[in-house]
Amino acid sequence: MIHDVKPATICGWPPRLERAPHLDGVCFQGDVVLQAEFDPAGRRVLTRTKAAAAYLWDPTRSRLVVPPMRHDEPVTHLAFSGDGRTIATTSEDHTTRLWDADTGMPRLSPLVHRDTGRWVAFSPDGGMVVTACEDGLVYCWSATDGAHVRSLRVSQGGVLSVGFSPDGVYLVTADRSNKARVWRVEDGRAIGPILPHRVILPSLSSSPVNAPQFSRDSRQLLAMGGTKIHLWQIGAGARPQVFEMGSEVRYASFSPEGDRFLVGLSDRAEVRDVATGAVQVAVPHPRETHRGTSSPDGRLVASSSSGGLVRMWDSKTGATVGSEVRLIDFDVIQSLHFGPDGRRLLVAGRDATARVCDLLAEPSGPHPFEPGSGRDPSRGRRLQFGDRPASRSSRPPLASRLAHRSTPARSCVPRGSASTESAC
Repeated sequence: MIHDVKPATICGWPPRLERAPHLDGVCFQGDVVLQAEFDPAGRRVLTRTKAAAAYLWDPTRSRLVVPPMRHDEPVTHLAFSGDGRTIATTSEDHTTRLWDADTGMPRLSPLVHRDTGRWVAFSPDGGMVVTACEDGLVYCWSATDGAHVRSLRVSQGGVLSVGFSPDGVYLVTADRSNKARVWRVEDGRAIGPILPHRVILPSLSSSPVNAPQFSRDSRQLLAMGGTKIHLWQIGAGARPQVFEMGSEVRYASFSPEGDRFLVGLSDRAEVRDVATGAVQVAVPHPRETHRGTSSPDGRLVASSSSGGLVRMWDSKTGATVGSEVRLIDFDVIQSLHFGPDGRRLLVAGRDATARVCDLLAEPSGPHPFEPGSGRDPSRGRRLQFGDRPASRSSRPPLASRLAHRSTPARSCVPRGSASTESAC
């Protein structure tokens, strides 16, 4: 069941921490949160668990703003359109569905594919939606009327991620054979070299940590393979630059200016120069790194490591900025994103919550679970919006447990096997 809990009562920061971060909102999911995304305005949060539904929250009130958006099998990935008005979800039920973000109602009939969808994405202008599937195809549809545009034959195995370049001209895919490829959206043709790219999946239900990344100007592509970074100047020749990192690459992304890239290695996060690969900043982590993200202006970086440690730091000096926090039950952080304001972080993981934290703000008052704080985290009111989601346990509400802890059918199935197919 879904609980309506006041945000301040469900922080769950271990009492041993001297500083509890300022909490702007919380989505109390009741199950492991596998993915959480801000809407483009940074006001609402979209989540999924192992359940056959997606959930849209007002995190400041800890309330669902629309009924759960349901599939017949677990949802495997979700995304907002660029204007925030449409939500796309894909699922193990072999469908991709588009939803009205204001009402939670379907915009179109389900878009059908032959196998489980693993990743869904909108084009920058919102006119096209694409789904990467386990049948080795990427399905492309009109987001307006659901018409099938084409299907790309990427591999014989599953395709794990797909994304548009910021200018909408290219797609990049990553598959189970550890390869990344760039495609032209206009005609569906593959261009350039096949790049090594090892996709990291924290669990079978999780989204890849390290999808290939375009630079903001759409001129460069960054792929990761083992201990190497492969950087290709799109259209400028067949040979990418290759940088040896010295240990396994967990994630990587471009800075907003495109002159630097952030890379997460086994025990540290680094900022490196795009032209030379030289290390500009290195920030050690006490345990294995999991995820990292840059603020929209590139000034700040947030990175996480096992044990639930989240650190925000200056991308030019490496100095810690604001609070460094450790989250109870967040051994593996599933989602870590900056809001559009560049200071709030959306953090989601194993403690069944998605939290909006402001690590730059001064914490106010005593720790929420300190004796004498006057806050009772077990007194939240329950909110049921339709049927209870699947995969809920019979344990007491999370807030109650934490209070006593001392430690932390539009069918378009393509025919044939050509690299681009338009079977409908």
